Amino acid sequence: MANLTASLILKLTDQASAPLKQATKQTKALNQRFESTRRTLTSLNATSSEVGRFRELKKGAQDTKAAIRHQQAEVHRLSQALRQADKPTKGLTRSLGKAKKELAALNKRASAQQKALKHTSIGLKQAGVNTKRLSQEQARLQRESKAASIALKTQRYELARQQSAAIIAAKRQKDYTSALSQTKSRLSTLGKWGTRSAGAVTLAMGGAFKMTTSLAEKLDAAQRHADKLGLGVKAVQELDYAAQRSGLSIEQTRMAMQRSTRRIAEAAQGTGEAVNASMNWD
Repeated sequence: MANLTASLILKLTDQASAPLKQATKQTKALNQRFESTRRTLTSLNATSSEVGRFRELKKGAQDTKAAIRHQQAEVHRLSQALRQADKPTKGLTRSLGKAKKELAALNKRASAQQKALKHTSIGLKQAGVNTKRLSQEQARLQRESKAASIALKTQRYELARQQSAAIIAAKRQKDYTSALSQTKSRLSTLGKWGTRSAGAVTLAMGGAFKMTTSLAEKLDAAQRHADKLGLGVKAVQELDYAAQRSGLSIEQTRMAMQRSTRRIAEAAQGTGEAVNASMNWD
């Protein structure tokens, strides 16, 4: 008797915990995919920003190079004027000194820009970016970022749905556990009657399992209907309750809601039976 009771309890416990374990496993897998996509998108955006920075650095280096050539010419002109002057003026001397300082500053800036360009170029090459084809690479990064962004939104939606499924599974397991606890208590009482009560034990177990299975089926039906309408399970259950209070069947109410949702969607696209009625709303 004890072995039979333990076997049946163990079997029902496994059946009760299986949906939650599966939902938890799927939620974990979806969360890992979501985090992976999020990291990919973050990396793509960072690389795209580095490409933009590299292009700015390159333009800045070119502008500095042009400024250096101009300043070198100015230094050369002033040096020539100073050498050709019979009596060099203080103003000319000061101008030459100032021009040389400005040239030195430009050379220093150019050196810093080249170092930054080299550092950024190494980082981009490590990220798989060809710095000789910046326009094409930037376009590619934008495409990949857009695709990753769309994938992230889809995975976020799937993750939210799976989390809802996990919550429902946890609620279902709680109901199962409660029913099993009651059954176990009854079995403890029945066990005192001896082995002749095995039929009664099996009947009690079957009744508990049928009750919890019926509840699970109702929750599944509510979840499927909620998905069709784009509502939460709680909202669907509230509508079912209101329908029953009004004397309508749950099936009639759900069918009417599905038809209404479908016709509104069709009207939004300019088709269907409700399109004329929607035009009168304006």
